[in-house]
Amino acid sequence: MENNPIKVAKAITGLTGDELAERLDISPGYLSRMANNKRKVTTELIESLARICDLSLGDFYSAMASPELPKKSLPKGKNTLHPQGLTHLRNTFGGAHVSVYTGKQVDNGGVVLSDNPISKIPAPGSLEGIPEAYAVYVQDNTMEPRYFEGEVVFMNPTKPPKVGDFVLLQVEQDGMQVAFIRRYVGNEPEHKVFAQYLPEPKEVRFRQSQIVYVHKIMAAGDG
Repeated sequence: MENNPIKVAKAITGLTGDELAERLDISPGYLSRMANNKRKVTTELIESLARICDLSLGDFYSAMASPELPKKSLPKGKNTLHPQGLTHLRNTFGGAHVSVYTGKQVDNGGVVLSDNPISKIPAPGSLEGIPEAYAVYVQDNTMEPRYFEGEVVFMNPTKPPKVGDFVLLQVEQDGMQVAFIRRYVGNEPEHKVFAQYLPEPKEVRFRQSQIVYVHKIMAAGDG
């Protein structure tokens, strides 16, 4: 029986699940589902894992076929594969806590967030010392496989988002302030452009005058 490719990559690189998910640009929750054989690992993803492990695709498949999970001593110059060498965000929790919000879903796929948080939860280390930080529960599947329903996303309102970032935006619609989780695609003279993944990939445009805020998502985790 083949070893799970996610577990093989973690064994070879020493990366945590969160760090490997960041390298693959997927959510930790989705990575966990693949590691537990609840989601199929695609050929394209296996190719990405081989590159992260600094192996040829053939060698990576050989590692998957090995009776035991492989170990690898990282050569000099490859320390970026080691957790201590990564500059990516680590979803490790310190002593700080942030407020987490939920809300009522509306017909257009957005959520009208409640004014009051439902609880406080531990914050990622990168958000310690940022009193403006907060979290929101994901309430739909429009951004799978990046974010899954039931996960929590953490925002840092003090860090300006850039094109390509995943964001929480709030817009004025029909007299309500409606929030969406989307990817920030770009700007037009009168609009900001965002992308969603499901039920089919598409771009969504909101007038600049509609937008209340756009906050960068810093991390995600299981709720």
